[in-house]
Amino acid sequence: MQSGTFFGGPSADGVAVTVTHGIVRSERWLAGMLLIAGLVLRLVIVWRFRVNSDEPQHLHVVWAWTQGLLPYRDVFDNHMPLFHMLSVPALLAVGERATAVLWMRLLMLPLWGACLGLTALIGRALFSSRVGVWSAVLTGLFPAFFLCSLEYRPDVLWTVLWLGAVVIAVGGPVSPARGLALGLVLGTAAAVSLKTTLMLVSVAIATATTIALAPRGRRPWRRVLRSGLAMTAGLFVVPGFVTLYFAMHGALRPFLYGTVWHNLLPGLQARHGSRLVLLAVPLPAAIAAYAIIRRGSARGPRRAFLLLLTAAYVGLAAGVWPIVTRQTMLPAIPLVFVLATAVPLAIERPAPHRLGYVLALLAAGEIVVLLNRRSGHVDQARAMTALETGVLRLVRPGEPVLDPKGDTVFRPRPIYWVFESITRVRLDRGLIADDFSERLVQTHTSVVAGEALLLPPRTRAWVYRHYLCVAVHPRAGSLRVAGARFDPTRAGFDVGIPTAYALVASAGAAHGVLDGQPYEGPRTLAAGFHSYRAAGDEGRVALIWARAAAEAFSPFDARGNWR
Repeated sequence: MQSGTFFGGPSADGVAVTVTHGIVRSERWLAGMLLIAGLVLRLVIVWRFRVNSDEPQHLHVVWAWTQGLLPYRDVFDNHMPLFHMLSVPALLAVGERATAVLWMRLLMLPLWGACLGLTALIGRALFSSRVGVWSAVLTGLFPAFFLCSLEYRPDVLWTVLWLGAVVIAVGGPVSPARGLALGLVLGTAAAVSLKTTLMLVSVAIATATTIALAPRGRRPWRRVLRSGLAMTAGLFVVPGFVTLYFAMHGALRPFLYGTVWHNLLPGLQARHGSRLVLLAVPLPAAIAAYAIIRRGSARGPRRAFLLLLTAAYVGLAAGVWPIVTRQTMLPAIPLVFVLATAVPLAIERPAPHRLGYVLALLAAGEIVVLLNRRSGHVDQARAMTALETGVLRLVRPGEPVLDPKGDTVFRPRPIYWVFESITRVRLDRGLIADDFSERLVQTHTSVVAGEALLLPPRTRAWVYRHYLCVAVHPRAGSLRVAGARFDPTRAGFDVGIPTAYALVASAGAAHGVLDGQPYEGPRTLAAGFHSYRAAGDEGRVALIWARAAAEAFSPFDARGNWR
């Protein structure tokens, strides 16, 4: 092997593989039809698939940018900012509407297509055009990848950048120029998500292991070292500009806290220790990589590199990374399918073309699974849309709403913290004080929206006491407004938020005596206890925020029971 071909120079077997493994026209038609079916399915499901709580959280940060607020300083976030910054023009075009999250999902469509295109390039560069096409089809329709990449989240752009980095890494000989390009792409990925550290460690492990497994005379350590230095230089360009931006705006400390220090919390998962066994995943991969390299194929080292890269990433993500989520594993799925598709297509020997039809059948099976997914058929997105509609109807621009993670998108929150998983652990450990009920009073917050169970215990108890549920949206949470139930044992109400209130009854209009005066309409009440002498024919009586009452929101259902 010539040193110039190690890791991706012109290969002696490149032309042969392209010819013997070329994809026939019927397979291309099948692959194209399957992808078109997947595209149509995405365009349908995007409006129906349940909204993950991360989606409005990300969109709330984008909204903050449009309002002249500076994330990390003015609005909490624990993600890198590039994805949010790039989304600003799209949100400005979409505007303030209850379906904004669903519209913003359309941005994921070209990113999904880019993922498939890059997957095909990787498969073609290392194996054949058949591997490239079918690995792209199977990746694109794989339910876990299809649905996760449907959601509005930075991980989809992050996956595109990761696959682009892999294309660069396996697409040519090791050189400083290639290393610089690789560093620039991975640096851009780091400006989207700091989970890029998993990728960087995986690249280092795969590179070092591939070289170490090569015959003694074919280990280009010097060229790899020079390329590594160039990659390191490129790696810091985009994150450097991002950091400089926040430093120039006096927000370096909150930027570093939100993106780095907040997320560094030991022991996030109790099962962390047991997952260390998954670090053994790269071991069989190393054995297989050794066999691949020793076969002497010009593309052997690059194939071994991809195998080791995939195994290292899966092992680190599943065995070491503190919080394992669907989106963390998203970048590994295309690489797994490239490798898995290459095996039955026989890599070095012509495979019967009927095998392509078997792969097409597998892809069709993936579509069947997607069609049978309950979340794709039931209008679960409608619940989030209904919640957003209620908030936009009740709360004017600039007025605060308490929600767990910025769920209501277009309204400021009365508190800084977002109750995502790491913040909740910090609250449980006493690292963040649960004193948010005081902020609700100070800011006269009249609405609490979303899943109240995500609120910290003390705040949640205070909300249950001083807010009444006026709408319930399964899988999206509830809409609560300031108010109180009539307490017959004390003959009155305990008010938490000083604002204007109206009395409502389950059996007609309330017409008792409030604070010694006949009730004739909404009144502004201070915090504290207020007496009420109910009329005998009112049924259940409640005090709710006057604006909610005027908009026909009620704490009672159609049968007069509490919601």
